[in-house]
Amino acid sequence: MNLGIDEAGRYLGATGGVNMFDMFNTLWAELRDDGAITSDEYAATNFPQCYRTVDEFAAPFSDPGGPVRGAGLVLEHVETRVVRCPFAVAFGEHGDAARFAREYIPTLRSWSEATFAAGLAPSRPGAERRAILDRFYDTYELRVRTSPDGHAMDYVHCYLVAAKT
Repeated sequence: MNLGIDEAGRYLGATGGVNMFDMFNTLWAELRDDGAITSDEYAATNFPQCYRTVDEFAAPFSDPGGPVRGAGLVLEHVETRVVRCPFAVAFGEHGDAARFAREYIPTLRSWSEATFAAGLAPSRPGAERRAILDRFYDTYELRVRTSPDGHAMDYVHCYLVAAKT
């Protein structure tokens, strides 16, 4: 099982509502545009992620001369599934936008903050770096709180079952 792109083109944070990566870009660009970060810092901030399609995941099993088939592995089953964002699901039940934003943003921050921090110039003092990051995530939280519909970090998984012959 791994994160991937399903047959409908959906991937982590982009399953039909607000695209999480587009929102990251919008908010980071706003910090650039108002002078909080430089254009170089904006450009230096990149997510090194690549989500594969079902065909890309299955390709090594189709190459008769490749190492996967050479090791005797055959693909028995492959499928994709969307696992709904638990924070968005809970929001659908309780309807409290402030609570949703307060619970949702920390999970985004837990894995994305290092990427944004890495884009900032190393010469910036630590307190200034923290203030920029806090402002970024506080702004994201405010956007979710004031307009919560469509925000979610749904997972798109590709499940493969292989067997050794």
